[in-house]
Amino acid sequence: MRVINHSDKSMPIGLGFHPYFRAIEAQLDANTDWCHEGEIAVEPSDAQPARVHMREPQGYTRYLSGWDGHAPLRYADGRALSLKAEGALSHVVVHCPAGAGYLCVEPVSHVSDGFNLDAKGVPGTGIAFMRPGSEIQASLVMAAVANPDRHAAGDA
Repeated sequence: MRVINHSDKSMPIGLGFHPYFRAIEAQLDANTDWCHEGEIAVEPSDAQPARVHMREPQGYTRYLSGWDGHAPLRYADGRALSLKAEGALSHVVVHCPAGAGYLCVEPVSHVSDGFNLDAKGVPGTGIAFMRPGSEIQASLVMAAVANPDRHAAGDA
C-alpha cells in the first residue's frame, strides 16, 4: 500500500490491513497494550501485552503498539501462516469476536480512535501527517507453511 500526498496541504493518514483467519492462535511481540472502552482505545496501559492470542468463545479485542511486525498463526490441523508487516504498521489489533470461528490480526499504523487521541495530546497513537509531496508505504506479506507432520508421513 502506498499513499502520496499530491495536495499542497498536509494531511492526516492512517493505514491498515484487516484480514481474518480461521487460526486458533497468533503470537506476537508488542511493548504497549492500550486500555479501551468498547472498541475505542483510551490510553496506554501499564500492563505487559499478551504474547499469545488464542481464539476464545467469549471474544476480545486488543490494541497493541510497538510490535515487531511478525506474527506466526497456528491452525487446528497443524498448518501455520506467517505474517510480516512492514513500513508504517507499528500497531496491531488482535480481535476475536465472541462466538466466531476466526481470529483477526490487523497490522495498522495507528491505534483505534488515534486521531481524536492525538488531538488530545495522547502520545504514541501512531497518527502521521503527510507533508505535501511526501509518501508513506506499508506492506503485509503472508506466507503459508504446510503441515510438517503430513510431509514427514510422505503425503503431498
